[in-house]
Amino acid sequence: MAAAYEVREDIAVITLDNPPVNGLGFDTRRDLVEGVQRACEDEAIRAIVVTGAGKAFSGGTDTQEFNTPKALQEPILLSTIDRVEAASKPVIAAMHGVAMSGGLELAMGCHYRVASPDARLALPEVRLGLMPGAGGTQRLPRAIGVARSLAMILSGDAMPATDFADTPLIQALIEGDLVDGACDFARRVAMPAASEGRLPRLRDLAVETDGAALAIEQARAGIADTSPHLPAPARCIDAIEAATTDPFEQGLRREREYFLALLESPQSRALRQGLISEQAAGGVDGLPADVAAGPLGVIAFVGEGGHGLDLAQIAARAGCKVLWFNTAGAATDAAIAATDGASAGASAGASAGASVGANAEATDTFDNLTHVTDLAALADADLVIVTSQPGMDPDLPLFEDLDELMKPEAILAADAATTDIDALAGFTQRPDKVVALHGCRSSLRLGVLEIGRGKHTDDRTVATAVAFANRIELPFVVCMGLNGMIGERMRRRYGRHVESLQDRGVPLARIVQALGAFGFDPPPLLPDMPPEAVAPDTSEIDDAKIVEYLMCGLVNEAAHLLHEGIAQRASDIDLVCLKGYGFPAHTGGPLFYAHERGLDCMVASLLEHGETCPIETHDWVPSPLLVRLASEGRRFD
Repeated sequence: MAAAYEVREDIAVITLDNPPVNGLGFDTRRDLVEGVQRACEDEAIRAIVVTGAGKAFSGGTDTQEFNTPKALQEPILLSTIDRVEAASKPVIAAMHGVAMSGGLELAMGCHYRVASPDARLALPEVRLGLMPGAGGTQRLPRAIGVARSLAMILSGDAMPATDFADTPLIQALIEGDLVDGACDFARRVAMPAASEGRLPRLRDLAVETDGAALAIEQARAGIADTSPHLPAPARCIDAIEAATTDPFEQGLRREREYFLALLESPQSRALRQGLISEQAAGGVDGLPADVAAGPLGVIAFVGEGGHGLDLAQIAARAGCKVLWFNTAGAATDAAIAATDGASAGASAGASAGASVGANAEATDTFDNLTHVTDLAALADADLVIVTSQPGMDPDLPLFEDLDELMKPEAILAADAATTDIDALAGFTQRPDKVVALHGCRSSLRLGVLEIGRGKHTDDRTVATAVAFANRIELPFVVCMGLNGMIGERMRRRYGRHVESLQDRGVPLARIVQALGAFGFDPPPLLPDMPPEAVAPDTSEIDDAKIVEYLMCGLVNEAAHLLHEGIAQRASDIDLVCLKGYGFPAHTGGPLFYAHERGLDCMVASLLEHGETCPIETHDWVPSPLLVRLASEGRRFD
């Protein structure tokens, strides 16, 4: 069952049990409703406790049901909450871990809410282009006020349950065993509830309106700058405002109307596809399930810094024992020293009342990262990653030296987007243990790890690379590392098209402006050339045409990557572009963008550009895969 039912003396305990985060899929909703009804019909039961199995109360929507009939099969979440709220006996939500999205909305539909002190609460729907759609925008303002509700819903951030211990959102914090404590709480409230004949409901509370209008005005001003391409934040504000002016049922209807409209919006479809892409990327085609990863006791990084040093610090923060051998001298020595300084500064800050969490993270990074000056110190490493500056291949003599030095079972990796892994492996005595591990940067942080395998890379090496990505909690894709991986191939194509636009009289500054207006922040994959300070604009190409021109070329290159077998799936390409190269989340990535626009339209645009653009003709020849799928009316995946 997706929700287990048990009786503890006079209390019914219903445990949501749908791993990994007790998503509220159809089976869970059905079992919960049946459990509540069963408890209400049992005269021996005085109250009902709803909790979650494992490490969470509920993460909300079951993402496996996105875009499936089960998502709208009764009881839907709204109906489930109605039945819980209408129960004739007190229903107590006992929250631990996370209670987010529909999980928190379910808890707010219960008559009481208790939580463990480490529980975190969130309504993150806005990050998927949506809004709470089962009463969240109406009940939360009644529980914590308008200003705090706006901050919580518009940010999507998880907040500690302890922050709400002074509000109707949390009636009690339970130390020790949560379910035992919740059952004791249930017995205490069951008697007054029975005698009064009415159970407390958040819907019956009045919304505090003092300061609400100002908070709403400020929220609207804020999203104009931060979310110009997304309709969801504005609708969240509209719904919260309705809670201050309309009766509960009317506000609930308005929330549902907004939610359903957002569900069909292209922005939300794109954002949900981004989540699906990240989940799908964890699968590796052709990798047997029984292949065990190798050890990752010691991970060594060799190089000049850049992305490699970023990756080393991420690994150290994740608890890996990391060695760093600097081939560049003073530049990277300064970066290592900065890590030391950050640790010391964080320690001092913590003593003065600064963030203990930030202090612990900086200290962990420093403690786990050791700067070595003798290459021989890397002899016992399980994984050695040779880093290089962007656009440069690894130092081949260094690669050969490491191959001689390392133990036979160790893995030798290159953090280089341009490398042909097969060519690199040919310089070693371990071609089956050579792999590319390239961290792709979006804005100021690494966003995704490309794992590039060669023709000789064995399954154990791939499994170990995947284990490394999981260890450092970085999204990853596995692709063929031949003549550049996914991001590098896309960057090259993009660079050629930018140059073509410049040849036609469009200044680079204008290209950056057009892409920024479309939602790229910063504009992605920019070639290594400075914007012209005063270059005249001699073209007649408008901003929309600039974006269409560049996107069209990227879609074609992505289709080539799939056709050539470099990428496993379309969603992997979208993930690399979204997480690693600044593509706006509301587009869903280049291939999802192509689906939304229509593959037949993309083919027609490619043919048109081929006739009118001075760039190499073959760049505009539509990929055979793109042509075939367009003619068959099919999608890439």
